Amino acid sequence: MTRSRTVIRCRGLHRCKRAFKGIGDDGSGSMAGALLILCIAVALTLLAVVGNALVCLSQARSAADMAALAVAAAYRSGEIDPCAAGFESVQMVGAHVLECQIDGEDAVVDVSKSTMLEFLPYVQQRSRAGPEDCDDNIP
Repeated sequence: MTRSRTVIRCRGLHRCKRAFKGIGDDGSGSMAGALLILCIAVALTLLAVVGNALVCLSQARSAADMAALAVAAAYRSGEIDPCAAGFESVQMVGAHVLECQIDGEDAVVDVSKSTMLEFLPYVQQRSRAGPEDCDDNIP
């Protein structure tokens, strides 16, 4: 078994150098650099995953709002199948209507949008649109 020895060489009062013989720390900077690169790669991957989920959630919310407004306008104008207008508007953004119903004069639409994530295959949003009751706003 070989032991490491520390040899101290001094040249003057404040200029002492240590020379390690045996096992050294050569390559530790490379390992620290590799670990730093790995941490940055993991952080960027997490950022991309969360970013994709948030973008898809925002797109699903916009699609649900757009579909609910289209269904409410079609219902108000007296169309026989007002939900057809919601299906058309949602398909343009690559989402799918899960449920469309009329509740009084309000349109309620559930929309799903697929993501690129295996553990979160789709996001779902609900939106409601309809005329506002003017009697409630009078002081």
